[in-house]
Amino acid sequence: MKRIMLLGLGLLVACATGGGGGGAASPSSSGAQAHHEKGGGHKGADAKGQREGARAKAAMSSAHEAGEELDGIVCNGDTEGEAWCANEAEIDFCAGGKWWTLHCPAIESVAFCGLDVASLEVDCYTEI
Repeated sequence: MKRIMLLGLGLLVACATGGGGGGAASPSSSGAQAHHEKGGGHKGADAKGQREGARAKAAMSSAHEAGEELDGIVCNGDTEGEAWCANEAEIDFCAGGKWWTLHCPAIESVAFCGLDVASLEVDCYTEI
């Protein structure tokens, strides 16, 4: 009986303290917790493999055109979909042969540019 009560108390304490988990996160498509690195990731040529996220792509009408070349990288078929955080508020991404800069708070006031460290997706997120 004592063992059951102690076990129950231990679970209660673990739940109340968060069980040692990290900070705020949002679920990823796999159901696991995603971690969005605010303003994170690489920029320019070092950003190879980082892709723009769905929110950025959907908000392209709110972005401003930055031209065919940005930070020495030409937007073309080879770089289509590449993205990086210019800073904590803005995402630069290649779409349709042009670079675009999107100010994340224009979509949602609390949104920030972040890198999903698991998927390497750069997007406007609202939770770290």
